[in-house]
Formats: sequence, C-alpha cells, structure tokens
Amino acid sequence: SKTTIPKTFEFDQDSGLLFIPPGYANGAINLEENCKIIYFSSLNLEDSINDDFRFPSQYWDPWADYSPQLYE
Repeated sequence: SKTTIPKTFEFDQDSGLLFIPPGYANGAINLEENCKIIYFSSLNLEDSINDDFRFPSQYWDPWADYSPQLYE
C-alpha cells in the first residue's frame, strides 16, 4: 500500500543480520563510502527470477532523510 510507513534500520560494522520475511519489499542505501551490502536469499537464482518485483525508488521515499539526490 502506498500509505504504508516504511521501517528503517541503520547498521554499522558490528551489526548483525536483518531477516526480511517473504512478501516484504526492501531496499538499501550505503551511508558511508567503501561499504558493502550483502543479500542472502532462501531461493536459488532460477526461482528468484520469478520473485523479483520492482517499485520506483521513491514510491515510499525513505531515502529523502539520507540522500535527497537519489540516482536511479
């Protein structure tokens, strides 16, 4: 729903993992240079192709608090 309020989480080098249940949209942005975001999936690559739903990056726009200039 467009009216859903996104939940945000900030991680650092000592943070653990974040589990995102099936059916939830997710996205990420690096707040520092030279950082990596690693995604793990419960699906293999072949099955994940059918589970790839895209939303415009500013659909809920949680990025505005971090980077008003979001590049697509």
